[in-house]
Amino acid sequence: MNTEKLRRPPKDALRTIKAGRLQGKSDINPQWRIDIMNEEFGPCGYGWYPTITKQWVEDGADGERMAFVNCEVHIRVNEEWSKPIPGTGGSRMIAKEKSGLYNSDEAFKMAYTDALSVALKTIGVAADIYRGKFDGSKYEGEGDVKDTTPAPPPPKKNKLFPGLMKKAIERITNGEVELYGKVMAEYDVEDWQIIQLKDALTLGNEAVIDKQQMKNGLFK
Repeated sequence: MNTEKLRRPPKDALRTIKAGRLQGKSDINPQWRIDIMNEEFGPCGYGWYPTITKQWVEDGADGERMAFVNCEVHIRVNEEWSKPIPGTGGSRMIAKEKSGLYNSDEAFKMAYTDALSVALKTIGVAADIYRGKFDGSKYEGEGDVKDTTPAPPPPKKNKLFPGLMKKAIERITNGEVELYGKVMAEYDVEDWQIIQLKDALTLGNEAVIDKQQMKNGLFK
């Protein structure tokens, strides 16, 4: 097992979160986790596999509802299967926004993706990101001289108004996933908009995979 490859995602699997409570942190493409597990342990179902053990919903504040998923991951090492590796994840099923309550039909999918990331983190997948040692370009402390000059204030960003938001979600969902990073970088995005954009990004990544499979003739 190549632990270094598990620990360190490539640059193209990372995006910097530009707004919200996690601003400045790295967002890891969920497909990379699956790809690296397939590469290191063998195809899912043969060298490793996840199982969902529980799904449930809980009430939140102000009419919000949260979807939760428990999962277990099994890996095969030296022809022996591991004991279950647990993970729990959650996502908003009903989120409170300025315009009212927003219902997400992707909540359990997002919660499962979160739970899987938690389980895989236990065996070191993307560990350098979680430890803050790698930001997609270099490791912490690789010999750079620290610049103590105060950074200039960031330019003021425009609000992401409903019309632009709707168009961005449509394009990202249809596979223009690179638009997600551009929107996050160029607009003042609120927390509730980030939730919808990340949902669209998940669907967009799936659309890209489907198009690639069609191109490769897997569905002929």
